[in-house]
Amino acid sequence: MAAHRFNVSSRLAVLLGESYKKIEQALKELVDNSWDADARAVYLEVPEGPEANATIVISDDGEGMSPEQIDTDYLRIARDRRKDRGPRTKTGRLVKGRKGVGKFAGIIVAGRMHLDTRRGGKKSTVVIDRLELESGPIDIDKIDVPVVSVDDDAAAHGTTISLTKLFSHINYPSPAALRHALAPEYGRQCLMKVFVNGEPL
Repeated sequence: MAAHRFNVSSRLAVLLGESYKKIEQALKELVDNSWDADARAVYLEVPEGPEANATIVISDDGEGMSPEQIDTDYLRIARDRRKDRGPRTKTGRLVKGRKGVGKFAGIIVAGRMHLDTRRGGKKSTVVIDRLELESGPIDIDKIDVPVVSVDDDAAAHGTTISLTKLFSHINYPSPAALRHALAPEYGRQCLMKVFVNGEPL
């Protein structure tokens, strides 16, 4: 009998992103990634309201990712970080992410997610385009994900995610609503400071 296998549609990434019920919840998932990267500070910039060419930016000073980690960790869907690397980060924090789908949180609000990450003297850029994920019955493992790595300052580290082509039909998270969503977990957190539009929680 011939072997049969599951075929995973590229729409899986979109469906995973849409599993977040609120935009603030999706952005919190990206902040959780900064926590897991042992960031000391994370900065979120969100538009005050719908505007042309608006951008949401999440930037941290965490450990960042090497080109190899992008392939083995970041682009691996449903990776269980706790199973792979243990329940704690290098500095002893309890790991928050474990489903391996947080990378898709940004595409519920944006058509394009641009990631810049620095580690070990390399700066790597990853671009995820929602339109490419939605177009056609292509298996997700056959989609080419643009990754560009260049030499960088050996001491530089951290990750910046920029969400562009924001969807006009969604309710953008106001700075106040985002602070409210993040405050219960990070408002009194001394290990990682969170700033929204320049203001600390």
